[in-house]
Amino acid sequence: MAKKLSVLLLSLVCFFAMSLGAVPQAWARSLEDLTITIEIDEDGNAHFTEKWLVSEDGTGTELYKRLGRLHKNMEITDFKVSADGIPYFEKEKWQPSDRWENKKGQYGIVHDGDATELCWGRGEVGVHTYTMEYTVTNFIVNLKDAQAINWQLLNSNLSAIPTNYQYTIKSPKFGPETVTEIQTFGTRTSNEYQNNEILISPNEPLDSSQYLVVLAKLPKGTFNTKTNLSQTWEETKDEANKISDAPPPRSERSKFVNYLGWFIGFLAPFLAYYSIYYLARFARKKINFKSPAETNARRSKLQEQDLDLENYISKDLPDADQGTMWRLAEFAGDTKLEFTIQKSFLSSYILKWIMEGHVKPGMEETHWLGRTSIPLHLDPMALSHLEESEIKLYELLLDASGDNYLLEDKELQEYCRRHPKEWESAQEGIRALGKQQLDNEYLSREVNYGIFSTSKKTNVLTYAGIKRYQQVIGFKHYLENFTIIDERELIEVGLWKNYLIYAAAFGMAEQVYDQLKRVIPELLVTHQISSTTVSTSRSWSHSAFNGYTSTSSRSGGSSGGGGSFSSGGGGSFGGSSGGGFR
Repeated sequence: MAKKLSVLLLSLVCFFAMSLGAVPQAWARSLEDLTITIEIDEDGNAHFTEKWLVSEDGTGTELYKRLGRLHKNMEITDFKVSADGIPYFEKEKWQPSDRWENKKGQYGIVHDGDATELCWGRGEVGVHTYTMEYTVTNFIVNLKDAQAINWQLLNSNLSAIPTNYQYTIKSPKFGPETVTEIQTFGTRTSNEYQNNEILISPNEPLDSSQYLVVLAKLPKGTFNTKTNLSQTWEETKDEANKISDAPPPRSERSKFVNYLGWFIGFLAPFLAYYSIYYLARFARKKINFKSPAETNARRSKLQEQDLDLENYISKDLPDADQGTMWRLAEFAGDTKLEFTIQKSFLSSYILKWIMEGHVKPGMEETHWLGRTSIPLHLDPMALSHLEESEIKLYELLLDASGDNYLLEDKELQEYCRRHPKEWESAQEGIRALGKQQLDNEYLSREVNYGIFSTSKKTNVLTYAGIKRYQQVIGFKHYLENFTIIDERELIEVGLWKNYLIYAAAFGMAEQVYDQLKRVIPELLVTHQISSTTVSTSRSWSHSAFNGYTSTSSRSGGSSGGGGSFSSGGGGSFGGSSGGGFR
């Protein structure tokens, strides 16, 4: 009893200490000032110079800036960093988890899906001015009746919130009447156009929930940019205004609200469970989340059978296509495999269509830092040769590719972000056919589950379904340890094609491709399968998934640094999606 009382008293002391400001903050790591200058050249490329005034306390290993939601014609180039006037050295293959000693005085880049993180090592304890420079090509956006600056400058929930900030946007093309409208979203700012420069500064201190987006109108044809958006200025502005509502000024927040915030923080451990539970329910439609009770009900059916699933390996192709495997994983309660297939199934279809001649890879394109990609040439006539489960998916790619039927890098993600129902319909069609196979072969059945085993219904696998699921798992394990033994069988039976298709659905196509190219390099070339083809198919599959799921955050934000999930507020085309300290 005494021990419990001591714990309670200690908790109360900590609570009141935080409430009364008794916890010292003098040596906390902080971003004291942020000064950013954006110079736009005649081609619409934006050259960023960011100066971060940081008080370092010796914690963490690096600082970073995350950029995402870029148009297909936008690229990040010319990145470099200095600290207190001393240039840093570029380090290839930057690892955020690396030790500080391996980052000190160096900078590097991390590609995370369609987002890019610009990283550099922190300095010694003390105050430092870090200067980061980079260029965003085709920064200016062409609209139907104007040009625009549409950019997220700051993200919400940053791990480093600037105490003060100042943005300056300038260009030799700016004149007295060039910039006719300037709007910002996400926080209250002072916006001015003086001496042909856009000046943005805060009207209130930032808190973790706020962000900063700038939207400015320019005359049509001012810059020779290649970024095009098929909407008018008014449509762009209306979209931004619908999405963004500036928060109330801090002066309107009473002391009572501030103390209530501390009290809620004290209760956070108790509220966390319920918050996560309801957020998961809200996101279920996007990522097919299931309640723990439903997942456990499904897994219990597997546990009733004496089958070795963890160590089972089989080289036999499973009697299940992508949709059937998806449903088998779902009804088995295998949430990890279910999520992998949901995120990767498009990759398997793209490789299948390339090998069948329904999709033709274009010329390989090399981007900044050696990243390569290929466009896809699509053919509307191919629809008559596809299986029923594939038609909706192929039609979606045709719509995303535009009039020239050439699907380019990053184009698919933007389409899925703007047309989430189309992507949802395509994937649900594949899932529905998978469920149909399970029903036809009695591989699943409906059962009751819940507190009294009667409150809710769900689908679980029958014994035959569990055996089919075991085939899938066994073959997945086989591909994970795949090495070529019988080259003749691989070629004569055409197994190599199936291996690639299944491996792509399991998210491991590169691993299997590396084995195949050792013995059948000519055959792979004949069927237009290369390392770039394989990696691009995976990248686009993830891009489509990310574009679709991002709509749950109102305007297609992207995962942000410092634990944030950006709203992408103001309808911003791209920009900051996180960053700070780590």
